[in-house]
Amino acid sequence: MRGRALWLLERVMPIHRPIATVATRQLLKNLTRDSRVPDDFRETVLRLLEHYPTAQDVLTLGERESYLQETVCISHTLSALGEGEEGGKLQAPFFPGT
Repeated sequence: MRGRALWLLERVMPIHRPIATVATRQLLKNLTRDSRVPDDFRETVLRLLEHYPTAQDVLTLGERESYLQETVCISHTLSALGEGEEGGKLQAPFFPGT
């Protein structure tokens, strides 16, 4: 089993990061409910969870990233063609000198 786990870790795809983030939040939540875990540790985990992204946060960030990638790609293409808003070149911080 250990060999399989290492093999999988070596082949991490971008989609695995949000899945791991959500799974980690669930693990942390489970720790807060486990009476075998010392109280001070559970309190620390609870404080960390206050700032840890929820599944909805991860989904929203993924949607924003996808939107930005599409927008930047379109902006870059238009900029390369000398097109942009109102017929001028696009002014985007991603493309200095445009």
